Amino acid sequence: MKFIFSRHWVLLCFFSTLSCVFIGCTSLSSSEAGIRADSLNLQPPETRELSPHPSAEAMAYFSLALNRELEEDYAGAIEAFQQAIRKDPENDNLYMIASQRLLQANRTEDAFLLLETLLDKQPDNVTARRWLAKLYVGEGNIKKAREELRVAVEDHPPQERIYLEAIQLALMEQDLDEVLYIARTAREYATDPLKCNEILLKVLMNEVNKAQDATSLVDLETEINDTLDQSIQQFPESDIFLLIRARQALRKNQWDQAFDSYQELDTRFFSTEEIRSKILLHALHNSGGGAPVGQRGMQKVLKELRLQEKNSLGYYLLGLLYEISREPDRALEVYEKAVELNPDDTASLRKMAVLTYQLGQSLRASELIQQVLATNPGDPELLLLAGQLAMGSENFIQARRYFEQSLFRISQGESVDDLPLIHAQLAMALLVLGEDPQLAADQMVQAAESPGYLEWIWQYYLREIYLEHNQDEAKSQIMEEEFLYLLEDLSDRLPDNPEIEWLIGRSHIYRNEFDQGVNSFERFIDMANKTAQPEFWLNEDFYFDLAAAYERSGNYEQSVATFEQIIQKNPNHHPSLNYLAYMWAERNENIEQAYTYSTRSLRLDPENGSYLDTLGWIYFRQGKYEASYKMLLKSAEYLPNESVVAEHLGDVMMKLKRPWEAAGYYRIALMLDPGERLPIVERSLEKAENEVTAGVISP
Repeated sequence: MKFIFSRHWVLLCFFSTLSCVFIGCTSLSSSEAGIRADSLNLQPPETRELSPHPSAEAMAYFSLALNRELEEDYAGAIEAFQQAIRKDPENDNLYMIASQRLLQANRTEDAFLLLETLLDKQPDNVTARRWLAKLYVGEGNIKKAREELRVAVEDHPPQERIYLEAIQLALMEQDLDEVLYIARTAREYATDPLKCNEILLKVLMNEVNKAQDATSLVDLETEINDTLDQSIQQFPESDIFLLIRARQALRKNQWDQAFDSYQELDTRFFSTEEIRSKILLHALHNSGGGAPVGQRGMQKVLKELRLQEKNSLGYYLLGLLYEISREPDRALEVYEKAVELNPDDTASLRKMAVLTYQLGQSLRASELIQQVLATNPGDPELLLLAGQLAMGSENFIQARRYFEQSLFRISQGESVDDLPLIHAQLAMALLVLGEDPQLAADQMVQAAESPGYLEWIWQYYLREIYLEHNQDEAKSQIMEEEFLYLLEDLSDRLPDNPEIEWLIGRSHIYRNEFDQGVNSFERFIDMANKTAQPEFWLNEDFYFDLAAAYERSGNYEQSVATFEQIIQKNPNHHPSLNYLAYMWAERNENIEQAYTYSTRSLRLDPENGSYLDTLGWIYFRQGKYEASYKMLLKSAEYLPNESVVAEHLGDVMMKLKRPWEAAGYYRIALMLDPGERLPIVERSLEKAENEVTAGVISP
């Protein structure tokens, strides 16, 4: 069976020119540059400025050099820079700028000479020494580069990046003693040695494992604890050092100490769901679970968390673990205990609301979210969740109110992680209510800032249209037309957004307007190719839709070619494997290749009823009617309301000389609405009934 819809998405004044130089906005063309400054990660000095009183001649040459760069006379520019240095040899910035230009011109030796000359004059120029070190790296002389950075480190600069560069070179040669020396120096002299402290701790912890005597072990442990204490105080907005402390405790099986670190981390980060999830994963990965988490690690953490009843955090983590284990009832139970200990535990209350809703307790979920909102009435994220729960309960009026309140709070200065999501949800509610299509379109414009949300809205509303079709076919057709008009209006408002044209095409396909659908998809290709990342849009999901549209519009050859193109790029794209296999089976051609594709798709998605139907139909074409019957029965278990499966079962029964059963399946197919296949099913039923009536084969 074919499965169609699947898509899971300037010369300025002199001083302006001078400032441009310092941010590197003038450079050689790519064809003339050899070793480029950006390839060596060389950056011009950020805080140093030209001498306030350089000689007039030096400034004149400097200006001349800049103008020659703009005229792309790079050799003349370099000569002018060098003349500026001769006129003002004490101006270190001229050396730096000229050496950069020399590098860009692939005159490495001259650049070396300039930097070495500058360092002879100013040995404490850390920036020049860093550049020289990077030149040595570019030459492959790591030893000389390390020597230069070692001198730079001994000058005790405040910038952490210098220490990190030295550490990187030491690690390249596996010199852990040098790494320790540099990291310790950074800890003492760098202004914000966050990364260096992290590296220091990792190396020290590794040294602990190799300690050969008690004194060394005690010294190492003391340094680790001192570094952790300092780092935790110095970097309160970072979670890494509290997590390292917790890991240290877990290695010693000291769960109480680890939990104290987790508790401090939870408090610092306001008990958010994100930080609590990170805590649980950290505990699992450092308790024998490994990554991915193993069952042994989960059991260990489960056992220890059951002992942590001192506050709500322990219960919350336990609830998360039960959720991972797919035990929602037990998860809900421990979340309730967390709230008993701390009624203001918003994270646990949110979890309770979501779980009660998932367990079918919509009223209780509503009460819980109201309880959360009572203590956090202006939290737009909570209002979003409340609206989502209301949507799930089909209370679209209330959902709209929540989403609008959330947007109002954001307009008053509150922040959220995903603003387009709120606009997308509000658009869904408005579309279902049908009260203000223009406002819905406005929300979709805002939702379009995140690719994929328009498709999500489209899928949601298309489901509403489908459900309405079963109740009032005429109304559902009006909904289809109005939604298509809305998408076309949206395309006019966002003419550079290809996603809208894709959805217009899919809407046409849904309405069986296949030629219009293909036309929209081809316009989509042109629009996508004009974007910065056409490959983002022109992915296998789109080409699947295009191939299916070609087939349904009667362009069989183009459809096959497009499906084969998808499969060639991704041999495991099972929707394409299945669709093409079914196309061949329908036409009773290329059956062996169809069988290969069909079985491959089922290995990738073994419980897909449509794929089972395809293989059953291939067996039918091969004359393997018993195998076909068994496969189609299995398909019917997954797709009990699919007319095509019932029709195929009827066809198999006819081949097995059981027309009375075939007639029953055909009647089921008619009851399930065979759509465009109605005349075929009616003729098949008539034939089966005639055979039964004629007594060709009696039951």
